[in-house]
Amino acid sequence: MGGKWKIPIILSIYTGNKRFNDILNSIPKITNRVLSKELKHLEEFFLITTGIISDYPVRIEYAVTLSSIFLNHFHHMVYIKWFFNIIISFTCFGLFR
Repeated sequence: MGGKWKIPIILSIYTGNKRFNDILNSIPKITNRVLSKELKHLEEFFLITTGIISDYPVRIEYAVTLSSIFLNHFHHMVYIKWFFNIIISFTCFGLFR
């Protein structure tokens, strides 16, 4: 599973954007086609679920799963480890005083 849009889409849904247009508007520079394709991939990997609300008109809402929440925490841990490694290497070379 790769791609530059999956994490921003999961974060957008996690922060409360449940409808397609809400997700689309919350992520700059993503197209309808790419968002649609990525949502299908995320659903295939069980990182999001699709809920169909039988109103008129029919609405589709997306929600994150526990797997995507774990992935989000893992992503943050990797970023924090990378950040601290950069800070340590800068202090070792005397760039921060």
